[in-house]
Amino acid sequence: MNLYDKKMVKCTECDKTVGEIDMEVEVKDVVCNKCQNKKQKENESSFSFLNKRMIETTI
Repeated sequence: MNLYDKKMVKCTECDKTVGEIDMEVEVKDVVCNKCQNKKQKENESSFSFLNKRMIETTI
């Protein structure tokens, strides 16, 4: 057992260090706040485009 049983967690998008977790823990997708906000904006814009298209087709 090591004196320091933690490993660094990095963002999967920009490789920024996000924090530390125990060695036994597995993490699949880690995203920092900056990248998460960017993803949310992209998703919102695509949904707003789809909503506009749906409104135009129903009217």
